[in-house]
Amino acid sequence: MQEPIPDSAPEVLEREPATRARAYRGFAMRAALGIAVVAFLLWHFDARPILKLVARERAAFFSAAIGLYVAGQVMSAFRWQILARVAGLGGRFGEYLAYYFVGMFTNLFVPGLIGGDAARAVYLGRRHGRMGDAVASVAADRGLGLLALFWLAAVCAIAVTSVQLPRGMVRTTLAVGVVSFIAFLAGPAIGSFAARLPDRMRSAAGPAIVYLDRPVALVPAIVLSLILQAS
Repeated sequence: MQEPIPDSAPEVLEREPATRARAYRGFAMRAALGIAVVAFLLWHFDARPILKLVARERAAFFSAAIGLYVAGQVMSAFRWQILARVAGLGGRFGEYLAYYFVGMFTNLFVPGLIGGDAARAVYLGRRHGRMGDAVASVAADRGLGLLALFWLAAVCAIAVTSVQLPRGMVRTTLAVGVVSFIAFLAGPAIGSFAARLPDRMRSAAGPAIVYLDRPVALVPAIVLSLILQAS
């Protein structure tokens, strides 16, 4: 015997087309805004030198550069998903990829990276109802990228001999790389210290402690960061 359809089912069926229509309208508005930004830049600045440079570019290299950039964004979204899972946040990869590109789009209008990072943290936090963990995942994403940059720079300062850098610069780069690596290894000790802080301070630092306590779980994200910095 077929079970009766709940009274709320027609309402759900009615809401689905409306939700889909809002999504299409939102995408159309964002696409139109992006086109408007590009059109404004081309109108405000003389586009002829840019067009001449593009016309002289080799199509294969130009396409490869675009592909490398897009691949970097995709890897960055995957790295963010790995770090979010360390904090217990779920979600499909497509969700993180969409939020990452939303953040990149936001950075067109807000100076620096804070605006885009805040946007993707808000999107992820509202989606899963865990704003603190979402903010911590974004902070960890940026922090690991910075650590990978420090370590790669330190290795290059030693390995690259074709360019003679000032000794002070080499020593500073090596010092930053070594200190940041020691701090990474000391993450569990720092996390245990943070767990003994007063309640208010501990609750504020709580979402970030999970990353300090599990350095091994961060290794895949670090490898991706090194690949991104090298690219």
